[in-house]
Amino acid sequence: MNYKYHGLMSMLLFSIAVVIAMAAMWPDANRWWWIAGYALVNIVSSVGVAYSYCAKCACRPGNCSHIVIGMMADYLPARPQVPYTLGDYLGMAFSVGIVFLYPLYWLLRDPRFLIAFLAVGALAGLEIILAVCTHCVNHRCLACRWQERLLKKP
Repeated sequence: MNYKYHGLMSMLLFSIAVVIAMAAMWPDANRWWWIAGYALVNIVSSVGVAYSYCAKCACRPGNCSHIVIGMMADYLPARPQVPYTLGDYLGMAFSVGIVFLYPLYWLLRDPRFLIAFLAVGALAGLEIILAVCTHCVNHRCLACRWQERLLKKP
């Protein structure tokens, strides 16, 4: 199977999680700006991930398994392929964290949405860790080839 399939699948699962969060916000749709704000947060967050993490990746020039975020990183200024810094990890954590924290108020109001959001988000994360990252050549990434690092003897 083409390794890029998993990149597309993870992005699809992540998009489904975002739609679930937006559906949880729908009862407050008379305040449409909450949903529009969340859409904007997702766009800005994607750019944040692409800049903080993906712009340093060795796979970046057209070989990214994530496809969409890889193409986004191709348009950002190139960053030297040196080890990731604490700032890179914090930028990544903030960018991903805000996507999960922003809709939390609405998700907590209806546990069905919360469970669905977390389950689909976890599936997207598992798809990335178990299938996408195993094909990556960025050995500076914490997720890349993590299975091989686990099997290494100290």
